[in-house]
Amino acid sequence: MKKLFFALAIIVMALPLSAQKRLEVGVFAGHGGAETCVEETYAALLMDRSVTPHYIYSRDIATGALDRLDVLILPGGGGSTEYLNFGSLGAERIRRFVRQGGGIVGICAGAYELTDTPDYACLRMSGAKAIDIEHDTRGLAVSMVTLTPEGKSAFPELAARDTLYIMYYEGPVLVPDDKGEITYTSLATMESDVHEYGVPGGVTNGKPFIITGSYGAGKTLSVIGHPENTAGMQWMIPRMAHLVASSEIPEQIDRKFIDPDHFGREIKMNEEHRQYESDAYDLLLYAAPEKKVEVLDTLMKMNSWSAKGWIQGLLYDESPLVRAAAVRWLGETTYLRYLDDLTALRSAETDPTVLRALDDALQRIQP
Repeated sequence: MKKLFFALAIIVMALPLSAQKRLEVGVFAGHGGAETCVEETYAALLMDRSVTPHYIYSRDIATGALDRLDVLILPGGGGSTEYLNFGSLGAERIRRFVRQGGGIVGICAGAYELTDTPDYACLRMSGAKAIDIEHDTRGLAVSMVTLTPEGKSAFPELAARDTLYIMYYEGPVLVPDDKGEITYTSLATMESDVHEYGVPGGVTNGKPFIITGSYGAGKTLSVIGHPENTAGMQWMIPRMAHLVASSEIPEQIDRKFIDPDHFGREIKMNEEHRQYESDAYDLLLYAAPEKKVEVLDTLMKMNSWSAKGWIQGLLYDESPLVRAAAVRWLGETTYLRYLDDLTALRSAETDPTVLRALDDALQRIQP
C-alpha cells in the first residue's frame, strides 16, 4: 500500500502545472479599478504557481465567468466607481457567487466596496463600515502594521515579527457596521496615524488593517492597504486568495518573494516627499544620466507611487547607466508588473553592464 501511495505521489509531482488543479482567481479590471492597482494585483498572483489569474470585466460577470472562478479580487481604485461599472445586476451576481461558496478579496477601494457604509454604493458583505469618509483624501505611507493572533496563524512567516511595513494609500477606516449581522475577524491592525492635507489625526491608527469573515457559504477578506505594491510583501495577495477559497489547493509561493525586511520603517509621504516626487518628473525627463539615477534611487527608497509608472520608460533610456539602475530596482523590489519588459529588453540589450543587471533581476523575479 505504501508503495502505491508513493508511486501516486511521484506521478502527481511529475505532472506539469497545467495538468494539476489550480486556483482560478479573477482580478476585476473594469472601470473604477486603477490601472496600477489592477496590474500589480495580477502580477502578485504570479508569485504563486498554484494560481491562474484572469482579468475580469463587467461583461464577463454578466455572462457567467464567476462560475469558473474560485476567488474574485476587487483591486484599488474607486469603490463606488467599480460598483457603477458592474451595475446592480453584477453586484448581485457577485454576492451570489460568494454566498454559494466563492471567495472575494477587496484591496483598498475594493475593501470599501465590501463594506456596508451608509449612503455609499457598496456590496455590504464584510460586516464593516467605513468612517470619516469626508476626509478620505488623508494621504499615503509605508505604514506600520501589527498582526493579531489570527493574523499570525494566517501568515506564519510573519508571526515572529513585532511590526510589518505595508503601503497604505487612503484606504477605508473600518469599524463594525450598524446592522451587526456579519461578524468579522481582524487579522492585522493599522498602527500608523496617516493624516496629510490638513485632515484630522488619530483616526487611522488602532483600526483594522485586514479583516475576514463569512458570507453565506463563502468567505470575504478586506485589506485597507496595498501589499501588492509593497516590495517583499506582494506574496500576501495570493495567500489572501487561498484564505478565502473553498477549494483546498496547496499554494506554491516561491520563498524568494517573502522579504518583510525590505523597508523596515514607517515612511510617510509628507509635504517634503510629495514636493520631491513632483520635481522628479522633469528631472527624469531632462537631467543628466547620473542625476536620473540619483532621483530614481531616492524615489524607490520612499516607495514613490508615481515612480512605479515612470520606471518602465527608464528601461528604454538612451543611457546604459539609467537602464541598469531601472533594471536593478525592478529586481530588488521583485516587481513582476514589468517582467515582460525585462524579458524583451534582455533579447535586445547589448551593453554588458545592463545585461548583467538584467540577468540578476530576472533571476530574482521570475517565478
